[in-house]
Amino acid sequence: MYRSLLWTADRTTKAFVGVTAVAFGQAAHHANTYVPLPELHATDAGRVLPQKLRERREKASAALRAHAERFRRTATELLDNLKPRPKRVLFVGDSLVSGVGGSSTEAVRGPPLARRVSRLLADAYGVEVEWRALGETGSDVSVIRRNLLPQIDEDYDVVVIMVGLNDFKQLARGEFWRTPWAFGRDLEELVDEVKAKTNNARVVLPAYPVGVAGIAEPLKSYVGVVASAWDAQKRSIAEQGRATYVDVFQTDDDAGYTASDRVHPNERGYELWASHIVSAIAAEA
Repeated sequence: MYRSLLWTADRTTKAFVGVTAVAFGQAAHHANTYVPLPELHATDAGRVLPQKLRERREKASAALRAHAERFRRTATELLDNLKPRPKRVLFVGDSLVSGVGGSSTEAVRGPPLARRVSRLLADAYGVEVEWRALGETGSDVSVIRRNLLPQIDEDYDVVVIMVGLNDFKQLARGEFWRTPWAFGRDLEELVDEVKAKTNNARVVLPAYPVGVAGIAEPLKSYVGVVASAWDAQKRSIAEQGRATYVDVFQTDDDAGYTASDRVHPNERGYELWASHIVSAIAAEA
């Protein structure tokens, strides 16, 4: 019995010593690896509201936030109303509106005449310009009235109509009734129809940009003389106060402004022509 008690005491002592050693080892490891947290620096005094007052304060804060949001929306609407309304410009016509001769890499931005005139108008008026181009290559005034006019279904401030050269081509092909005077009568009706569909937009009738054409003489001068007969009809409509006429222009250096077909402008030619058109529009504004 006595020996059994001694054996139990010995075992217990050894177990205690072992556990103690492990515990001291853990403590030493913890002490060596412990990274103290920074001081909280909390306030040393405070005040606590009862639940009813806390609820009242939360409701008041929610109501204040809702009022601030309504004020923000109202202020935003007022500021939007103070902004100048964007100018809306429509381009209607033949291949010069659809962009023949322009750069294919720039096509994603739109046809060159529309985007360049619109950019220059935005700079001139100091407001945003929204534009749309309705072009059909090869169209004369009758095609524009039949195919493009029905697509006009919004109000615009300015409408640029590019037409005339293909009407002359019809005469050259033997349709002898397609005279400049017949063109003038059809164009007058087109202008009136466009005004009626766009809430009396300002119509702009540019002459054809023969000055930048790359065709050789004497054909270039001959085309200029023939085109002037059709452009004279545009000038006549403008003199009646029904449109703005943009006269022909010349450049000292006509090289480098024409596409590879030597007829349509390239990007540089469209830029030069757009500047001339916008200068005429601004001068009459």
